[in-house]
Amino acid sequence: MMDFGRFRPSFAASRPLEAGWPGTREDCRVTIADKLDLAAQSDVTFERRGGDWVGKCLICNGPIAFDAATGAGATLEHIRARSRGGTDEPANLAAVHGRCNWEKGRRWDPKKRRSADDYEAFVTRLLVKRAERWRPMGQASDRTGLDRPSRSSTLRRSRD
Repeated sequence: MMDFGRFRPSFAASRPLEAGWPGTREDCRVTIADKLDLAAQSDVTFERRGGDWVGKCLICNGPIAFDAATGAGATLEHIRARSRGGTDEPANLAAVHGRCNWEKGRRWDPKKRRSADDYEAFVTRLLVKRAERWRPMGQASDRTGLDRPSRSSTLRRSRD
C-alpha cells in the first residue's frame, strides 16, 4: 500500500516557499501557513477562534476553518494564478477549500481552451469580491472582538 502521508495539508502548509517575500529579510522563508494567515487577517469574513481562523471560502462562500499555525484545513488561492502573472501580494491571496481551488484550476486549465476573456472576467469577479471583503491590516479580531497579534506579524524565520 502506498503511503500518502507526505501529501497531508499540514506538511504542505509548513514547508518553506521562497526568500525575499515582501516585508521579510532576504534570508527568510515564508510558508504557505504564513500566507494563509495573512489572507485571513485581511478578510472581514474571518475571525480568530482559539488557534483557528474561521470564515468563508472566497470561491463558494461556504464556511471554512483552518489551523492558524499550520494552515491545515484550507488551501492558499492565488486569485490570478502565478502562471498567468499573479503575485503573492495579499490582495491576490485567499483561503479556500481544497476542492474549490482544485475545481478552479481544472476549469481554467489552458487545455480546456477557454478564452482569455472568460478567464479575465472570472478573475475580475474574484478580485472584486476579495476587495469587498478587505480588512485593513492590524484589525483582525477574535471571537470577543479583541485584537490579537498574529503569526504573520512575527513571521517565522529560518536561515538557508
